[in-house]
Amino acid sequence: MRKIRDFVIGFIFIGALVFILILGGYSDTHYSTTAEVFLIEGDEVTLIDGAGDLWCITGRPDLRKGQFVKIKFENGGTDYTRKDDIIVSIKALDN
Repeated sequence: MRKIRDFVIGFIFIGALVFILILGGYSDTHYSTTAEVFLIEGDEVTLIDGAGDLWCITGRPDLRKGQFVKIKFENGGTDYTRKDDIIVSIKALDN
């Protein structure tokens, strides 16, 4: 009985460790920021964030100029540049 209990405890410990490592890896490669809808031209929406970076998206007819949004990014594994970051999601904020 003790061997089974020790095995279960070890399995839970290893599982928790793997979960923490996965969560840490996700948080290292994902981040979010707030941006403002800067320009709308046809189907293309340009967002500007607090750092002055411009991000262009399409297919969001629900957004309007001056509205604030929360953008979630995946950094492509590069911490030193934002030029290769990918927008994962955009959520319109109430303003």
